Amino acid sequence: MNRDFKVPKIPTKLQILRDGASGFQECRLFLSSASPSHNGPETVSEFLNSGPEFVPVELEGKVNILNLNHIVAFREISEHRGGVGKHILLTLRTTKLFTVQLTEILPESRGRVQDYLNRTDMFLEFVSEDTPLFLNKNMIVSATDQ
Repeated sequence: MNRDFKVPKIPTKLQILRDGASGFQECRLFLSSASPSHNGPETVSEFLNSGPEFVPVELEGKVNILNLNHIVAFREISEHRGGVGKHILLTLRTTKLFTVQLTEILPESRGRVQDYLNRTDMFLEFVSEDTPLFLNKNMIVSATDQ
């Protein structure tokens, strides 16, 4: 086996909200330099929804292997953008409330909030306070159109 073979990774700074934590903390994910579905590097959404439940996450300078099922959300800290879709109030299992906006305009035939929440991805992308937010849909208790 060739131990020199490595897939180039891009360390990406984010903030993480773990189940039971009182707030976000800085972390780094290691994204692939090549996406399996488009030209360019892997996106945060692709990384979070690619399949493995246990992923390496750097916290306070140490790499930890975390179970994504117990992560509430990741938030990008370097990118700011506005949402384009509906505004929604989400109540999470941890009793936290997020007012978020969808990142896309949904087609009329699949334009309900319910349709967006029922996507197959575990982490759904929203915008909160002009910042991309990747929220674990298993942590969502309820959603209300605003």
